[in-house]
Amino acid sequence: MTIQMNLPMSEEQLLPSESQNVEVVPLLYIVSEYNDGSIEKPEHQREIVWSELQKEQWIKRLKSDIQPVGVIVTYQIKGSPKRIFLNDGWQRLSTTAAYLSNPERFGDSLSDARILLKSRKIPVQHRVYSSQDEALQDFQYLNMGTSLTCYEFYRGILTYMPGYKIHWENFFKELHEFILPIGRSILASKSINLLENADRKIRHKGYRDDYALFLRFMSKENGNLDYERVGQATPSLKEMQDQTVIEWQLRNALQDISPTEALDLLRALKKKTAHETKHIGNVVPEILEKNATITITLYRWLLHVSIWKTFHNIQTPEWDKFLRKILYYSGGGTTLVHPDDPRQKTVIASGKVSDLTRICLYIGSQMYTGKKIRKNGSKPYPGEGIDRSHKVPFSSHGDGETFLEPSGLNRSRGAKPVEDDDLEYDYIDQEEVNFDD
Repeated sequence: MTIQMNLPMSEEQLLPSESQNVEVVPLLYIVSEYNDGSIEKPEHQREIVWSELQKEQWIKRLKSDIQPVGVIVTYQIKGSPKRIFLNDGWQRLSTTAAYLSNPERFGDSLSDARILLKSRKIPVQHRVYSSQDEALQDFQYLNMGTSLTCYEFYRGILTYMPGYKIHWENFFKELHEFILPIGRSILASKSINLLENADRKIRHKGYRDDYALFLRFMSKENGNLDYERVGQATPSLKEMQDQTVIEWQLRNALQDISPTEALDLLRALKKKTAHETKHIGNVVPEILEKNATITITLYRWLLHVSIWKTFHNIQTPEWDKFLRKILYYSGGGTTLVHPDDPRQKTVIASGKVSDLTRICLYIGSQMYTGKKIRKNGSKPYPGEGIDRSHKVPFSSHGDGETFLEPSGLNRSRGAKPVEDDDLEYDYIDQEEVNFDD
């Protein structure tokens, strides 16, 4: 039987900009409302993420003399007073409901559990919002600084797209499910285990990179876009307010096409991914040992670069040279080590294709051939990690002829002259490098 609380308030009684209704109620009451469907879990809520230990500690706390911590926050949408949603307290409420449904697991009877939950009271705040988007924004503010992953924090941006349940839910499911089956043949077993069994933080970074990969393909690399923030560890208040996170970028882009067009693009991306994966897989054993594999982070970055090279008309021979050098310098990971100076390393940043300028210079690849117009014959600044080195000592010959190379090699050489015959690596011509960061 449902135990009625004084919720919800009418819209005339409660305006979100002016006040909120707060009651202190027994946990049994709020769990009963949840169990009979009177309180719903909204689309933007995350999945159950508490570990078994966390769940046990919560029940242990309920059994102690200490009152439960925190509050339960519910809400309704203006114009829909009969539907009540949960905006904060999902982990506590779901764990408590599981306890009530199976108290024997914790050594209690159903009667014991009901008596316990009736004696433990918790504040319940109830609010009214004009839309689910407004409720999502409040959910984000409530959880700023908590352990939510960025995927969980921002996911409501996509789940509240118009027609999400009808048109977009299956699209996003398909988007998140194609990388591992296609890449399995060349991925390291450790990466596969992480993807299949890892905690949600690793899995959710991959989900956000899925968004970036699709958006890069959809935009045809227009503007050489970077998505390096898809792997960020904590939500950003500024990005949330400015709507610059990948979820908002994707939502805005998808509003310009139909769900059918989006699915066609996704399936084209899957075909391209399969083609590029096979190509990468053919190159891997040429550089690494037989049956060698690569990490998921390198694999995803190479997929981003493969989209970039397609829309910049990079030919297959140049792409092959690039792949061989990346694999040689990285050993299949994301840390590149120069064979002449192992102390000098550089790291590939996930989703950041503009790193190609720096990476190509480091490994001696000519694949990145973007050009920047110079003024008054001035020489471009090479960028972080790259020096313009003199072929002969600067102290003796002034500002003479230079070439580009990793900073570590320049510093380790000191004043020793360098002649053309000494250059073992095919560095990029200065006229052909785009030095924009």
